[in-house]
Amino acid sequence: MSNTPGFAVPPELRAKFPNLESFWPYLEGLNSESHRGQVLITAGFLEEQLKKILLAFMLDVPEAMKLLEGGNAKPSPTRGEGGSRGSAASPTVTVKR
Repeated sequence: MSNTPGFAVPPELRAKFPNLESFWPYLEGLNSESHRGQVLITAGFLEEQLKKILLAFMLDVPEAMKLLEGGNAKPSPTRGEGGSRGSAASPTVTVKR
């Protein structure tokens, strides 16, 4: 990808791939970033996509969103920093088949 400021997705590409509408702002912003910025932005974009994929396969219950965005989504401290969370504190979410 080139570092071309003002890069815009051609309208014919937007028309051909309407399912990628959430991707276009990411792509437009990415091209104006440094290499380090591109990596950081891409990691955030992929994290959001993974969250959407995981939610698509989970039952529609409040616990599912808490699992991905709540306190359990954050890494627990290592044993040297005060122990780790027990599995009894983790919510159980059923995956759709």
